[in-house]
Amino acid sequence: MPILVYFYIIIIVHKYRQSAKERCLLKRNTLPEVFPLTAGIAGSGKTKPFEKRRSRYKETAENKALVKQFVIDVLKGEHPERLASYFNGNAYIQHNVAIADGLDGLGNALKAMAAQGVTMEYHKVHKVLGYGNFVLTISEGTFAGKPTSFYDLFRVENGKIAEHWDVVETIAPQSEWKHQNGKFGGLQ
Repeated sequence: MPILVYFYIIIIVHKYRQSAKERCLLKRNTLPEVFPLTAGIAGSGKTKPFEKRRSRYKETAENKALVKQFVIDVLKGEHPERLASYFNGNAYIQHNVAIADGLDGLGNALKAMAAQGVTMEYHKVHKVLGYGNFVLTISEGTFAGKPTSFYDLFRVENGKIAEHWDVVETIAPQSEWKHQNGKFGGLQ
């Protein structure tokens, strides 16, 4: 008898969830939130023609390539003269509290660091992760002469870097590590 009660409860819960989903769909009478490919054709049940869809994978791949090249060209210093080409003029939002917004703010911060003899060097990009218009780079280098990990999150808009967040952390000497995983272990 307890087994039948258990199955009866499972069936009731399933039916309740199913009816809740149906009510939600009928109540909205629009489909973009439920079926994103129907945006602009709400209520028709038709999807957008294939050639009008913007592939999330294609967008992600393009943005990852842009950001990786920016890190190599500018942050690693291979082609610093290309700095401005990665941004839409001065429309750039910076979330590092030590750097002002805009391309001018970034340039001024880098000049101020250089004037104080503080160097920031990216040696290796360990991983580039992305989804849509967000790209995270995980890199290793030095900051003020100390081994450092750089976690940089970028938001890309219309093929240009529009926003940046970062976490910069000094890497402790290996003799002080509590494990042997390392800061970049498992990223390859």
